[in-house]
Amino acid sequence: MDFAKVNTTQNVPINYELAGLGMRLLAIMLDSIFRSVYFFILYLIFFAGLMRSNYTGDYFQNDNYNQIIIGFYILFTLPGLLLNLICETFLNGQSFGKMILGIKVIKEDGSQANFSSQLLRSMFRIVDHMFVGLISVAVTDKSQRLGDLVAKTLVVRVNHKYSIHNTILYRQVQAYNLVYNQVALMNDEEVNIIKEVIDFSYTQNQPEHINKLAKKLQVKYGITSVSTNNADFLNTLLKDYSYYNFEK
Repeated sequence: MDFAKVNTTQNVPINYELAGLGMRLLAIMLDSIFRSVYFFILYLIFFAGLMRSNYTGDYFQNDNYNQIIIGFYILFTLPGLLLNLICETFLNGQSFGKMILGIKVIKEDGSQANFSSQLLRSMFRIVDHMFVGLISVAVTDKSQRLGDLVAKTLVVRVNHKYSIHNTILYRQVQAYNLVYNQVALMNDEEVNIIKEVIDFSYTQNQPEHINKLAKKLQVKYGITSVSTNNADFLNTLLKDYSYYNFEK
C-alpha cells in the first residue's frame, strides 16, 4: 500500500493511505451503477408522463404538454450528470461509490476539499475518462489523476463510519460547562483539522500526531493548565467549540 505525507496547516505531518488504481476503478463502476439507476427511474417516470398525453386527442395541447415534460426531463438529468460533484461537495468528499469503499477526496494539505476544488477536478473528468486518468493514477507518486493534479487533491482511504462526530458539531450533555475559553479564538477550519488528526491517529494507530497537535495548540493559545491526556484535551476543545458556537 502507498502513503502520502501531508503537512497540515498546523504543521502536523500525517501519512495518508492512498486509494489505489483498483479501488478507484471500482468506485467509478459503483457510481456508474447508481447513475444508471437514477436515469432509468427518471426515464420511467417521464415516459409515463409522455404517454399520458395520448389520451387528450388535442394535437396542440399534446405538443405543449410534451414540450413541458421533455423540459423537466432535461432539467432532472442534470443531477445525474453532476452526481460526483454534488455528492463529493456535500458528503465530505465522497461519492456513493467512494462511501461504500471507504475512500474520500481531500486537499493536498489534508483539509476538506471545497467546492472550487471539487469543481476543478470534475471539469477534467471527461479527459481523465479517456484512459488519461488511469495512466496518471498509475504513474504519479500520489496516485493522482489529471483532475487531482490540477485541483491539488488526493483520494485517500478512511477506515471508519461517519456520524455526527465527523462534523465539527458535537452533541453536548445537559448543563455543560466550558473548559477552555480560548475556543473563542478558534475557527471552523482549525477545528476541522483537529478532527482530521484525531480520526487519522485512531484509524492508523499513530498517536504521535495527537501529541504534536496538542502541544502546538497549547502554545498557540497559552493553555498551561491541562489535567487530561492529549487526546482528551483535543476532544474537550471540540466540545467547547461546539458549545461556544452552536449551543450556548
